Amino acid sequence: MARPSNTTRRWKQLKEKITAVAGEWFSGNYQGKISMEAEKLTRFSDGQWRLIAEKPTRAISDFNFIFDILSSSPVIEGAISKLAHDAAVDENGDDRGWAAVVKVEPQDDTEASKTQAAVIRKEAQTIINKFVSRTGIGYKTQSYIKKFLIAGDCFAELDFDLDPSTSLGQINGIKELPTWQMYKSLDDFGNTISFYQVTSISKDPITWSIPAQVVHFRSNICDYLPYGQSELMPLRNEWEKFKLLDMDVTMAVHTRAVAAEVHYLGRESGFGFQEISPEELKEYKKKLLDDPTDINRFYVVKQGQTKIEKLDGDATAVKILADVRAQREATMIWSLGIPLSIAGAQADANNRHQAAVQQADYARRINAVRKDFSAPLEKVLGIELALNGYSIRDPESLGVARITIQFRWPDLSETRTQRSTRVTKEFTVGARSLESLLYEIGDQDPEGEIARILDERSRGIFPLGSSGFATPNDQQGKGVRAETDNRDSGAKNDDPGDGEDVDDDEDS
Repeated sequence: MARPSNTTRRWKQLKEKITAVAGEWFSGNYQGKISMEAEKLTRFSDGQWRLIAEKPTRAISDFNFIFDILSSSPVIEGAISKLAHDAAVDENGDDRGWAAVVKVEPQDDTEASKTQAAVIRKEAQTIINKFVSRTGIGYKTQSYIKKFLIAGDCFAELDFDLDPSTSLGQINGIKELPTWQMYKSLDDFGNTISFYQVTSISKDPITWSIPAQVVHFRSNICDYLPYGQSELMPLRNEWEKFKLLDMDVTMAVHTRAVAAEVHYLGRESGFGFQEISPEELKEYKKKLLDDPTDINRFYVVKQGQTKIEKLDGDATAVKILADVRAQREATMIWSLGIPLSIAGAQADANNRHQAAVQQADYARRINAVRKDFSAPLEKVLGIELALNGYSIRDPESLGVARITIQFRWPDLSETRTQRSTRVTKEFTVGARSLESLLYEIGDQDPEGEIARILDERSRGIFPLGSSGFATPNDQQGKGVRAETDNRDSGAKNDDPGDGEDVDDDEDS
């Protein structure tokens, strides 16, 4: 056999290196399928891909209703998208807006127990960080949140890599499944015993006998109902009324908003106005109605009998309909939990206090959405730790008292300037730790930053100085007195330069 060329060998080596770094994100032993083969799916346009791949087999009426709203109201779709990206966004440019922090409590106050807890915490944190990087779950956060806000739930399959000899392994990747094709099998007590997928092209369902293989993100969780509830479902009755009103507005704009024409029949003579017969009037109207190119409204009257000078009721009627339509649309946005001043639909914040109250309410709404995402993910992280030999449910076997996973998200109830000023003051007075301060100002790795700070100080690198806190002019307006003394340095009573007092008696 001929030896491969240098070009072939270089491409093979390059493929192996790329697969070793990024291949686990794109490949794995997944079971879930879409409703059409890949080669056929690529024949359709971008707009048809999702509908074909997610062709529903469960809750078809809900699917039709939800996508009717999303395709007909860009404002409501934008409100859902805003909830998703505000919940998942990282204001510092990181791939995710959340951080999973491992907390380990020692068994007692001895130095050996504290050292053991620190070692376990560092190793467990490293495992979680590798899991996040390997699976790309940070990039998928916004997509998962948007999906369970729209559909009520979102399913994702885990790709396990297990070594039978040691019973250890890892989760190689996470892959989203078609939500409207997924089902849960429950026992008589409401416990999930398996998941299965029913596609539109296969009669045999795909079954996951181990429930832990599928992650189920749900919105509006209920213990005795298998699936979540979409945030759009309470809008069903309001949406039907809105569609009727929307059609009325469209019809009014196309008809009433067009300038009317008045046709006067008959002519004036020396003996008054010439009369026309009703048949002639009817024939003229029919001629106008039969003209397919005439889109104007018209009135046909007899000359000298009826005088139409001004039609001022049409514009008022159209305006009233448009205002009612905008009010109903704003009501649906408000029912999703977005204040109208934040959504941009209506500026109803008359003062700074009201705006701050609405911002705090919106932050609580975002925190509720985040909890629906982090609760199932916490179980996944527990499985990843268990596959690496760290059991959260049995911390005593590791020599510690307790192992917990905490999710930290950026707070949306205050601006970055407000938060930076607040946490810095809290650290200055001793009410906050340096680790907590670093995280609050946006550092995803506070312990690593502390290590770098200590390393710099060990080499003699210290802060060059300090400055006062920023004056919050953006919050209180111009003219706020600064904390530093701004007296005029050129006053007459200032010292001439060396700062020493001058004795007038001696000079005299």
